[in-house]
Amino acid sequence: MESGDCIKILNLHKDFCQHCKNSNDCVVSVSVDKTIMLTNYVNSVECLRTFISHLNTVNCVKILSNERIMSGSVDQTVKIWKTQTSAFLQTLNGHKNTLKFCVKRK
Repeated sequence: MESGDCIKILNLHKDFCQHCKNSNDCVVSVSVDKTIMLTNYVNSVECLRTFISHLNTVNCVKILSNERIMSGSVDQTVKIWKTQTSAFLQTLNGHKNTLKFCVKRK
């Protein structure tokens, strides 16, 4: 395979994908459709989990560990999720504007 060759197309969201991060055999993507998807892309394109709780476009995602991800949205919230079950764990409120980036503090 030469550099720049397309090897897979992930077309699972119902609207535009805003951001994605890869981890091992999976990619975590966020969308204008207000969802986050954990997708296996190695052998086939298979959505493993869908995370739903944001009230507006999800702009960013950060993989915190093998067990948790963090997402930021136009709804001005940061949400923490359990990746193995797609369980919503926590909302971090207090932002006054749209969240565009998720950064893990060291």
